[in-house]
Amino acid sequence: MNWFRNSRIKTKLLAAFASVIVIVLIESAVTFRAVSTAEHTREQMLSAQHRNDKFRDFQTSLHQIEIGFTSFVLTGAPDAYQLYQDSAKRVDEELPDLKQSAAGDPQLLAAIAELEQDKRSFVEQAVAPTLKSRERMSQGDGTYETVVATLLGSQGFAVIQSANHTVNQLIEQLGRERDRAAAANASASASIQQTMIASTLAAIAIAFGIAFWLADFLSGSLRQLLEASRALSEGDTTVKIDIEGKDELGKLAANFRALVDYNRRIGLAAEALERGDLNVAIVPASERDRTAKELNKAMESIREVM
Repeated sequence: MNWFRNSRIKTKLLAAFASVIVIVLIESAVTFRAVSTAEHTREQMLSAQHRNDKFRDFQTSLHQIEIGFTSFVLTGAPDAYQLYQDSAKRVDEELPDLKQSAAGDPQLLAAIAELEQDKRSFVEQAVAPTLKSRERMSQGDGTYETVVATLLGSQGFAVIQSANHTVNQLIEQLGRERDRAAAANASASASIQQTMIASTLAAIAIAFGIAFWLADFLSGSLRQLLEASRALSEGDTTVKIDIEGKDELGKLAANFRALVDYNRRIGLAAEALERGDLNVAIVPASERDRTAKELNKAMESIREVM
């Protein structure tokens, strides 16, 4: 990993990459929380809607119990009594579903238990006495008005009406819970969109920031090298390059400094030759340094002539 530590460009790129990773992690955490909240509120909304639908079905069955039996008492129609029996059976079947949907809600479970008791009270205090009164009427002991009075005056008839009123209140309550859950779900969904937009904008801003950061770093170093090369091309051997490092730019700057020093040594040798100093020798920069070698040969030839 030394090349990471020794390369400023790669180190900056690594820092930029780490910044992007941090942003992605933050975005993922915020989005996960928002999605979890949205899913939770959606489940609450669906649960409230499910309860609401169950209670509406139960309310319909209670109404049909009341309407069916009342119609049977008033008209004596077998179809009306069949409607009552079917509705009563349906209520018995719906009560366990209501209890299951209300699991974990003690208040709602207590209300369902009360409704179950109201249904039994209607059968015991209204249906049973009215059927006996109707049977006595068929035997000549009583009148039609007596049968109707038995039903309407029974405590069970008032109980079933109260039960219908209770169910209406529960439906309204569950409707409000559903609306609150729907509003919370909409808010969570909006939060997800806002989070995604904000994260995207932040990522774009960071990307631009990193691009400008790297561009400024590279352009500053390259600008100094460009100015140094221009000065050197004009014969200025006093130019200074203060870029240090073991990365690519540092090595390029070191090569420029070596080139400047080489040209300075050539210039100093030329000045010495101009003064008549023939003892100057130029140390070749490498085996391929033909310039230094040829100048050394030229001075050697001059020394021989002199």
